[in-house]
Amino acid sequence: MNNLASSAGVALGHLMHNGPVVVYTVDPATMHTTTVSSNVERELGYTVQEFLAPPGLWRSLLHPEDAPEVFGIYPRLFEAGEISLEYRLRRKDGQWRWIRDDVVLRCDSGGKPLEIVGCAYDIDDRKLRERVLGQEATLFEAMFREHRAVMLLLDPDSLDLLDANHAALHFYGWSLEELRAMNFRQVCQDGPACHNAMVQVCREAGSREAVCRHRVAEGSVRDVDIRTTRIHVGERTVLFCVISDITARVQAEEALRESEARLRSISENSVEGIFQSTPQGRFLWVNPACARIFGYTSPAEMIVLIRDIASQFYADDGARNAVLTALQQEGILERREVRLRRRDGHAIWVSLSMWTVMGEGGAVERIEGVMEDITARKMAESERMLLATAVEQAGEGMAIVTGGTWRVEYANPAFGRILGLERSELLGSVFFELFGSRRTSVPARDIQQAMLAGQEWTGLIRDVRPDLRPVAVEAVFSPIRDDCGRVGNTVVLLRDVSHQDRLENRLRRAQKLEAVGTLAGGIAHDFNNILTPILLNAEVGMQLLGRGDILRRPLEEIIQAGGRARQLIKQILAFSRRGDLRAARMELAPIVQEALRLLRSSLPPDVEVRFDAGAEPLEVMADPSLVHQMVTNLADNALHAMQVRGGRLEIRLEKRVVPKGEGSGGVAPGPGEYAMLAVSDTGHGMDQALLDRIFTPFFTTKKPGEGTGMGLSTVYGIARSQGGAVRVESSLGKGSLFEVYLPLAGPDVDLDRGGLRRRALVVDTQAFSRRALGMTLAELGYKSAMMRDAGKALKAFGRAPHSFGLVLAGEDLNGMSGRGFLKSCRELRRDAVLVLLTDRDESGAVLGVADAVLQKPVSTGALAAVLQSVP
Repeated sequence: MNNLASSAGVALGHLMHNGPVVVYTVDPATMHTTTVSSNVERELGYTVQEFLAPPGLWRSLLHPEDAPEVFGIYPRLFEAGEISLEYRLRRKDGQWRWIRDDVVLRCDSGGKPLEIVGCAYDIDDRKLRERVLGQEATLFEAMFREHRAVMLLLDPDSLDLLDANHAALHFYGWSLEELRAMNFRQVCQDGPACHNAMVQVCREAGSREAVCRHRVAEGSVRDVDIRTTRIHVGERTVLFCVISDITARVQAEEALRESEARLRSISENSVEGIFQSTPQGRFLWVNPACARIFGYTSPAEMIVLIRDIASQFYADDGARNAVLTALQQEGILERREVRLRRRDGHAIWVSLSMWTVMGEGGAVERIEGVMEDITARKMAESERMLLATAVEQAGEGMAIVTGGTWRVEYANPAFGRILGLERSELLGSVFFELFGSRRTSVPARDIQQAMLAGQEWTGLIRDVRPDLRPVAVEAVFSPIRDDCGRVGNTVVLLRDVSHQDRLENRLRRAQKLEAVGTLAGGIAHDFNNILTPILLNAEVGMQLLGRGDILRRPLEEIIQAGGRARQLIKQILAFSRRGDLRAARMELAPIVQEALRLLRSSLPPDVEVRFDAGAEPLEVMADPSLVHQMVTNLADNALHAMQVRGGRLEIRLEKRVVPKGEGSGGVAPGPGEYAMLAVSDTGHGMDQALLDRIFTPFFTTKKPGEGTGMGLSTVYGIARSQGGAVRVESSLGKGSLFEVYLPLAGPDVDLDRGGLRRRALVVDTQAFSRRALGMTLAELGYKSAMMRDAGKALKAFGRAPHSFGLVLAGEDLNGMSGRGFLKSCRELRRDAVLVLLTDRDESGAVLGVADAVLQKPVSTGALAAVLQSVP
């Protein structure tokens, strides 16, 4: 909690001195500035010393025009407790800047003012924007008043006229005061439906376009095109209307409709759509069939609603321009296939024939044409093309083979990519001969029998491509039947599952190594329990014998052999992620350099060593001796691979970030930041069979006496114990690459330790372990009470907790864990020294429960060192 508060304080201090807000304090008695954050120099140009120089610089920097208001508001601070001010201050360079100042008064419990705290920040840019917005508002007002288009502002609910520009006054003939006293319903002559539509549409869609009839002051009615938009002016919402006089156009359309009546008897019985349009893109006339084709209830509706043929009628951008260009070049356009848009938005295909009608002066007066709906025919063609495209671009391989000869008649590109063959090599070939490297893996007879029976066959086929890359495919054979139900050709679908196959192999290898690690950890646990009394009794015997006693030599050899056994067990536990890893923050580069320095003396003359420490230091939490051992094991493995022909050993360090979504496990790191140690050689390399076994304990390719087979398995176990992983790449004759991923270091952790008394309680299920520990504690000056049952021991400790200053507990206490037992002891006595006896390192997992951890087998020296380290 203290660390968290300290970090928050550091962050707050950094923000105060480096952020944009100047924080200051003022003495409420003298109103002099007492402190100010260092960023005042960046914001105002004055140093802290200048700003705090008595009687204070702030008053002299305040703009004269703002001073009366500021000093008038400031007394409210002592009433309300907080105020906000905006005023101008003069920077040291003479520039005036607008400042926002939020001020708070701090008082004691009795209400007496203690300190004024203020946060000031520059708002000059905001003030500039406000001035610009004011200028823009004036500009927009002028644009509205002087624009030549007729413009009105309406109330969105009542439709009262709120304002009108000069063009509107001229168009309607009323003064501004007269218009403001009117309602839009008095102007629009299209009735309540139009009025309600304007309110409803603008409320829901925000805008409306319509053609209406408006009354003017002289009494006449004008046809207008009205475009209404719902806009926000400050906190108010209004309707902005732009009105165009289209009386002349409507009159022309009336005349055109009279002309259409003479042709109606012919056009109404036509099944093809017939139309007349302007060159600019408006329909002048369409027959009923044309309206039906495009989903309109009547030709008039189609004419009114389609105001721009290019954007509303043509489904493709630029299509109308292309049609008009071809019409201009050829004079007449016959049966051109284009996509047009129905009223509901769906596109249809039509066969379009068009010609132009010329007016006076040789200009195009109108365009006439006939169109036929060919959507059904085009959809059939499109479906066939879509199917062909889908098959060609599918990620799965697809082929069609003949039923009798089993020759490939068709194969899509993916089929060739999966098998590593060109399409020319596939077509005409017998299907089963395509898998020449492993014919036995393709059950040709079963497949052929399934096809003759009209049944589907599914299975996995493995092969080696011509480029020698193995491939695994999931194959589906489906018979094709003709109209009579007879089986003819066969459709073959191939899906490449090579990546999935590799992932499954990786998972099986990781599971196998996990099982081996679990077995090794269990065996090591039992060995630790056996070694503990052996070493402890041997050490006690050494202390009881005189210096020249003949039995000292055998006991020394027992202790030496036990030490070697303990080291071997340590390697096994490291492999199984249960080893005694005394993690400490360490930089990798010095450890690697130290290991290489020791190796150089034994390097063959034909082996070159290169080391790249990387661009930045990399720190991890690990046992330096085990990391040193890991580097040594990897380098030794590489040198062994180059002992015949020599070569180059390269070691490099770099930071790697593994993104989310990648697999995790012993051979693939999970997401996160890692320090990556890469060791590569140019030796003889390994095949896949060897790669699958290299991390197995006691497996080795070395001759007897050259190795135990624990080198790479130890590397694997160390990496996994740190939450990392090991990746291997190798091929025969091309050398090997080992990549070890170790998580970057986190913060250090300290153990909480209690007091110490010279009476100990030993709780362990192993009788010989209890006796040996009791003898060792007696040699160290402790009186011991030894118990097997954890429940009884806890009751005994609870009856007299201050009788035991030291408690040693095994890891598994028959129904209660050692950590649980020690946790209960901690609750009974806070200052007792608690030690966990385990066969693996649990220091990080028992913080706050145990004061220390002793790994079995326990030696006298280790026990004494732990007791001495506890204050």
